[in-house]
Amino acid sequence: MSQVAALLNIVKKSLKARGLTYADVAKTLELSEASIKRMFNDGNISLSRLDQVCTLMDMDISDVVKILENEIKQTMDISIEHEEILCADPKLLVCAFLVTNGWKYNEILSHYRYTASELVQYLATLDKLKIIELFPRNRIKLLISSRFTWNKNGPIQQFFKTYLINDFLNDDFEQPLEMNEFLIAMLSDDSTKKIRENLEKIAIYFRDQNQQNVVQPIEKRKIVSVQLAMRSWKPSMFDSLRK
Repeated sequence: MSQVAALLNIVKKSLKARGLTYADVAKTLELSEASIKRMFNDGNISLSRLDQVCTLMDMDISDVVKILENEIKQTMDISIEHEEILCADPKLLVCAFLVTNGWKYNEILSHYRYTASELVQYLATLDKLKIIELFPRNRIKLLISSRFTWNKNGPIQQFFKTYLINDFLNDDFEQPLEMNEFLIAMLSDDSTKKIRENLEKIAIYFRDQNQQNVVQPIEKRKIVSVQLAMRSWKPSMFDSLRK
């Protein structure tokens, strides 16, 4: 995919995230909807028109380029030692979560209980860990990709398992958009493999949606947690009754 095509792909995702359609773009550019579709499909758009589309989304062209840069970066591995550093300080771990989800320095300072000097210190630590690059005036550049995952069974996952999973599940899940399903079945290896593949697709889709929503104002976003888990397991009561 060419860089222009990749850039327009980001624009299309950003339009969708804001509930904007080709018809909205056509109205802004004073063109037909068919012309807009052709423009996106052919990758033939002038800089001035791209700027108009970005303005429609309340973005700058630089914002779109930044998202593209984040997407084309290679996933960076974080060492076990670095994960241990994050786990040792919950405020550092929260700070890491916020910056990897697009929060800026002033936004964190306004919404969370960090002093200015404390937040700068945490950001400097994340810079040292190569999670972000910290620039003058506390501007933040993310160095990890949207497909980043923590080390399997590493300190972060163990931290989640020990301190967060029970808290997460201790709820009725009755609010709009919430759900909780615990399923047990007897399946063949082939069926189990297919279910795992679909769960992996959901995980990828979840991360993609997170990346697309980074362009949304933080006031329009909320923290959403999903736990995906599957293994060959049965409750102990089955064993107690087995002959």
